[in-house]
Amino acid sequence: GRVFGLLDLGTGKSRSLTPRGVKFDLGRHTVSPDGKIDAAMHDQEIWLYPIAGGEPLPLKSTLPVDRLMRSSADGRFPYGRKWKSGGAEVVWIEISTGRAEVWKTVRPSDRAGITAVYCIQVSRDEKSYFYNYTRIRSDLFLVAGLREA
Repeated sequence: GRVFGLLDLGTGKSRSLTPRGVKFDLGRHTVSPDGKIDAAMHDQEIWLYPIAGGEPLPLKSTLPVDRLMRSSADGRFPYGRKWKSGGAEVVWIEISTGRAEVWKTVRPSDRAGITAVYCIQVSRDEKSYFYNYTRIRSDLFLVAGLREA
């Protein structure tokens, strides 16, 4: 994980955005479009960190997610991802209430051999998305009539 901080390019001074000891994995945080809040996950919980400083606030979601993806265009909610067998659910979480709703279920139409759906990205206008997935397939051959040589 990485510790996130802010650097003032004019003065060269830096300060930590998070309390000491809090680390974030890449892909587990998202900054609001207005640049005022960093929504971040650690210890399976979402926290809201004011960029200007101040105490972080927990965001209690009605649907748990395992990764944050991006902030909505209007900044009212972050998108999160919840792994489901053979796919993933893209969830939005309203910052003001914690109410969460599945926006889209993402999975290939042929789910045979799907082991992971990842790198889900929602477009800035929130009208389209793309994702990657891993598929492992194998062939089983049945051989009859073999003899020892």
